[in-house]
Amino acid sequence: MKALKVYNLATGWFYGLYGLYGLLAPNKIAELMGWDIPGLLGAHQIRALWAVSAASGIAIIMAALKQQDQRPLGLLMIFFLLAFATGRLLGLVLDGIGPMQTYYELGFEIFWSALGYILYRRAKTG
Repeated sequence: MKALKVYNLATGWFYGLYGLYGLLAPNKIAELMGWDIPGLLGAHQIRALWAVSAASGIAIIMAALKQQDQRPLGLLMIFFLLAFATGRLLGLVLDGIGPMQTYYELGFEIFWSALGYILYRRAKTG
């Protein structure tokens, strides 16, 4: 259970810090994503979406610190990561072959969700 807790906390820290980065530096996140921000509305939209990422990361950390049984949270992390991967895979199928960053992110999401699944399976109840 301890390894799954570390996994959940690491996932929370990643999304929390990533969210704060986009919240505070929307132009840098847009550049990283390969986007052009269309004026102030675009910057506001990026800040709003990345604020949700930061809030999600904080909520994940709080839940991981509070919960004795880490398995439900671990499953939720796996589900979210596979949702990201599904969106990327669908993009590759419907939109065509993408830039290398797409494959790096897809690889990370598959690796991190597989690691989470292994840790989930090894975790004991309570």
